Amino acid sequence: TELVVDPPVKDLLPRLVWHYDDPLGDSSAVPTYAISELTRRHVTVVLSGDGGDENFAGYDWYKMDRLIQRVSLLPAGVRRSIAAMAQRCPDDWRRYAVVRKAVRLAEQLALPPARRYASWVEHFAPGARGALYTADFRAGLTSVATDDVFAEAFAAARGDEWLDVLLHADTSLYLPDDLLVKMDRASMAHALEVRSPFLDHVFMEFAAQLPSSFKLAWGKKKRILRKALRGAVPDAILDRPKMGFNVPLAEWFRADLAEMSRDLLLSQKALQRGYFKPSGIRDLLVQHAAGAADHGKKLWDLLVLELWHCAFVDSDCDSISTAVSNGRSSSILEASS
Repeated sequence: TELVVDPPVKDLLPRLVWHYDDPLGDSSAVPTYAISELTRRHVTVVLSGDGGDENFAGYDWYKMDRLIQRVSLLPAGVRRSIAAMAQRCPDDWRRYAVVRKAVRLAEQLALPPARRYASWVEHFAPGARGALYTADFRAGLTSVATDDVFAEAFAAARGDEWLDVLLHADTSLYLPDDLLVKMDRASMAHALEVRSPFLDHVFMEFAAQLPSSFKLAWGKKKRILRKALRGAVPDAILDRPKMGFNVPLAEWFRADLAEMSRDLLLSQKALQRGYFKPSGIRDLLVQHAAGAADHGKKLWDLLVLELWHCAFVDSDCDSISTAVSNGRSSSILEASS
């Protein structure tokens, strides 16, 4: 069943924030919410593939990190020079995806493992976060660095190979704190029960004991899983590139969400919270609107955070109450039709 999700996202987003309860910065919550609604019209219980990537090395960063591990044999001075050259790459060149990937890969060469891992999954690098904070907000922060969370996960891993350490980190952090939250709350919003067979603990224990070459080798991810399903699942599905639940954030924040993000993020109520410098927020909005940079993920995080404040701290934002009220009588599918 094919579903084209094309509702006014500015109307949907407040409803998503309401259902999620937390300011979740994963924009794939939009299609997850939509597919849950569609599925519930046909069945009440479904199976999810969550855990497949964490068991069998399905994410691109595993492949990228393995490449970096090999390049790390170069002298430290050479790696730092390559990273420095990448940082000087003109912004105009960074508009191209292949250039952005090459630059990002080069920048990782000089980073320690925990920082490198954090860079794969974070939306705001430490410097970018710090540039947004007001002096008062920064002074009130704890001394715990984000990288410490990843370093602790690495230290707790008992795998013999580096890939095992990365898989442990994702199983400890990304899977429970993002993916499972996203699916659970989107499905429960529509009374849909989701079961994840890849997360059976006996199955996960078995997968954890497999050699890393069974999971990632010669640039092929999920090797043993693909081999096991060959003949049972069409080759076109097994061999196609990974397709995540990506959404066109860059376009949204230059069109559907442009006015909403400006009005909310630069509102007096938002600025009085004292978290972020008005100039920092304004720079992100202006640069993104002009096409000088892609701040889609950053703006999504900031917008969701502000909507969450409206719904659960202020409890008086008109956009939240109106969207939730409308959500009781309409759906994504009706909005798309």
